[in-house]
This record gives sequence, structure tokens and C-alpha cells, in this order.
Amino acid sequence: LNRAYRITVTNQATSTQTIEVRENIPVTKVDDVKVEILKEGTTAGYKLDTYRGLVSWELKLMPGEKKSVDLWFKIALPSDWVIGG
Repeated sequence: LNRAYRITVTNQATSTQTIEVRENIPVTKVDDVKVEILKEGTTAGYKLDTYRGLVSWELKLMPGEKKSVDLWFKIALPSDWVIGG
């Protein structure tokens, strides 16, 4: 199962702002299930907290500036699991 998200933020303040963008990813306690960030589609510079399932970026935005971050991840399930049965 592949998932992709784009998060876009705009600085509407009159001064430069530094913000943290956070997005949740699944956390598994099942050894046969793996969650993996797909680096080829995910915006560089992220921090990953695997325990809490958080991916975060720190962004500096000038007044009126808009920035986007992309997050791609894959959930690998055992081949004998049925989804949406």
C-alpha cells in the first residue's frame, strides 16, 4: 500500500516565520507489517519519529511565501493478508 500527501503552507504574517510541519504515519506493533518512508518522493530534510509515527520539517517562510512538502510512504503487508475482505 503506497500513500502520498502534499502539505502546503503560506506565511500570511508581515514578518519571516519559522514553522514546523508535522504529519502522522502509521505505527505498527506487528513484526510482519513494515512502514517505510519513500525517499524518492518525500521532501528532503525531514525528521522521523518512528515511536510516535511523526514526520516533521522545519520551514522558514518569508512574508507571503508559500511552500509545500511531500510525504510518500509504503505499508508492506504479508502476502497472505487480505485487505478490504
